[in-house]
Amino acid sequence: MPDITRQILRLTAALLLALLCACAQTVPRPAPPLPSDPHVLQEGLFNFSSEDTDCFARGLDFLENEGAAPEGGKAREAFAELLAKYPRSKWQKAAAALIRLLDERARLREGRAQDGQALEKARGETEQLRKELRALNDRLQTETSRLAQENEQLKKDLQLLKELELQLDKRDRNLR
Repeated sequence: MPDITRQILRLTAALLLALLCACAQTVPRPAPPLPSDPHVLQEGLFNFSSEDTDCFARGLDFLENEGAAPEGGKAREAFAELLAKYPRSKWQKAAAALIRLLDERARLREGRAQDGQALEKARGETEQLRKELRALNDRLQTETSRLAQENEQLKKDLQLLKELELQLDKRDRNLR
């Protein structure tokens, strides 16, 4: 019997614990915030109201000219103005990076123009060298042809001399 009493006590303790847990209440959740009035415009990430932002936006507008080539010089001036007038602006790092990129682009364009000029100069020199090579080849061909004709003439003259020598030897033999 003592075992049954022990089991009943354990079972009673487990039921009591389960009953207490079931009756326990959770912490109430806070109410969700009410939606704001839809007619009121909220400020976005890029609010174009302050002077430094206007300056930055002007520089971007110069870069984003629709239908025309971007005006890097004017954009650079706008970004430089932002750096000079508003050194603590939130756009300072972006403006400095854009100035660096614009300077790099200008340097690359200048380098490309110089490379184009050097390429044209090299093409001109190559064409001049080709003309000189053709002229030298023509001269070499005419010289080779002239020397071949001269060589043939010398062979004929040598043959004629041999024949004359033979005739002289024959004459000498006949005269003796």
